[in-house]
Amino acid sequence: MPEIIYRLSLIWKEYLSLISNLTGSEKAEWTTSDRWKNHFFVQIIKFALPIGFFLLILSFLLQHTQGHDVTNLVDFVAFFSVSLLNLNKTISIRNKMKIDMWILLTFAVFKIITLTSMMIGSVFLLLFSLFAALLFSKKTAYLSIVVNAIICLSLIFLFENPYKEHQMEILGRSISSKWLLFQINFMFVNLVMVTVIIYIIDGFESTILKAEQLSKTLQLEVEEKTKREKRLQEALSYYKSFFSFNPLPIFIYDPDTLDLKYVNKSALLGYGYSKGEFLNMKINTLLRCSELTFKEKIGQDFSRQKSKHFKKNGRPMDIEVYGSRTRFNGKWARLVIVRDVTDEVAFLTALEQKNKRMQEIAFMQSHKIRSPLTKILGITNLIYEDLNSSPEFSEHLAYLLTSAKELDFVITDIISKTEE
Repeated sequence: MPEIIYRLSLIWKEYLSLISNLTGSEKAEWTTSDRWKNHFFVQIIKFALPIGFFLLILSFLLQHTQGHDVTNLVDFVAFFSVSLLNLNKTISIRNKMKIDMWILLTFAVFKIITLTSMMIGSVFLLLFSLFAALLFSKKTAYLSIVVNAIICLSLIFLFENPYKEHQMEILGRSISSKWLLFQINFMFVNLVMVTVIIYIIDGFESTILKAEQLSKTLQLEVEEKTKREKRLQEALSYYKSFFSFNPLPIFIYDPDTLDLKYVNKSALLGYGYSKGEFLNMKINTLLRCSELTFKEKIGQDFSRQKSKHFKKNGRPMDIEVYGSRTRFNGKWARLVIVRDVTDEVAFLTALEQKNKRMQEIAFMQSHKIRSPLTKILGITNLIYEDLNSSPEFSEHLAYLLTSAKELDFVITDIISKTEE
């Protein structure tokens, strides 16, 4: 028994899947209301076909015994027409709904005519209005009530009065008040049923619309939140890269306790300490000074400052520190960026020493060398002017005077260049 139930359930699932594939369709321009109406129509087809087939066989047997073969023929034509129509995948689902409605209305009228009774036909007329209210617009739903009313009023005059008692004369025709009351009650029930369904559908669609708007709002909020989180992640990634991969050493420390809270890779490479060693030491350790000295003289609220740090191996570094306040783990902290200026200081020191030596050279040239040269020039001039020597001596003395003047010119030029 369980095996049979299991197999039947598999067959039923395959049947439902087949009907969904053959009858269902989707279009991008459909509203949510269109989608659920189409889905509702597909569900009707899924259950109406097997149940309708069972009722068709039962109806055939009952009506055949009563000689209603024409009615049976109409039943078969209507059922198989609806089945073939709804299983035709080339016809759109909206057209299937419209054709089904006309077939249902036609079937109801033929049922009433062939059976000469409103009993069964009125059920299909109600179904006609019911499906019009569920699957189509309000205008179509109320139009179905008008169509049913026209059919009922026509039947009053076209059919023989089934109720002979309580006769009344209307438009020259004898009509039973009981028959008229039945038609009026039918139209009233039809109107109430459609009105209630429309009211329920309006509320349902309003709920769907609100849910859609809420969904869109939530989706926009989620998208905006996702964008903000993405921007935040990008910012975090940027700042993390700024800290972690900055070529300059960066430290973050607690200004109250002086405990180091963060160091980047450049600090590890530049100072020789491991990350664990850094995080277990205070910032003043790098300066080889006490905490009190650091707080009073160094750890002020500076933006730029020159100082001296010491590496793990004891080697000193001349540094330039750029500091500012920052938030770290929810607390205010101090961020410092360190630039090693040891080479710059050494270069400037060497340059100053070189300038000093140049000044000393200039002094020597202007005093220690030029002074005796001036004396030589003076003596040479006196000899040249006062002595009457031989021509050879005068010529040699002239050469000596010219050479002394050239040397004086060179020394003067050197002194002027060293003073620039």
